[in-house]
Amino acid sequence: VSQASKIGSTAELRQAIEEMPISQIREVANDAIGLEGMIPLWFGEPDVSTPDFICNAAVEAMRSGRTFYTPNRGIPELRDAIAAYTEALYGISMTKDRITVTASGMSGIMVSHQLLVEPATNVVCPVPLWPNIRGTVDILGGEFRPVPLRLVDRSWQLD
Repeated sequence: VSQASKIGSTAELRQAIEEMPISQIREVANDAIGLEGMIPLWFGEPDVSTPDFICNAAVEAMRSGRTFYTPNRGIPELRDAIAAYTEALYGISMTKDRITVTASGMSGIMVSHQLLVEPATNVVCPVPLWPNIRGTVDILGGEFRPVPLRLVDRSWQLD
């Protein structure tokens, strides 16, 4: 049995992608990109340049030959640092074995959903929420179940 027959035809896959709605965040960005004085926070990007110490660390890493793939779960020293930071911030025991570093927040959400969501899985989410979360549920064939939040005295509460 071919792989294609196991997952459906490429035509079915293409149709699912073509039917995916454009993200509302993308629509806002498309309308606002280039407007004078606009601070582009729609993709979670800051309005300031990357600090020099980060740029310098990246240059030093490249000059010292650290230009290859990292371990799948992230650089061990980085995972140790994140575990230590989490311990200090929340006062809980944390080890790097519970930490995985992804290339972006969206990558982390997709990997998490791929682990948990199968076709027809009920996924309960408070709304409003970041639309990409629903998008990954839809892509994976899950059943999105919104639970509305109400704004009461400047605080979100479950309805």
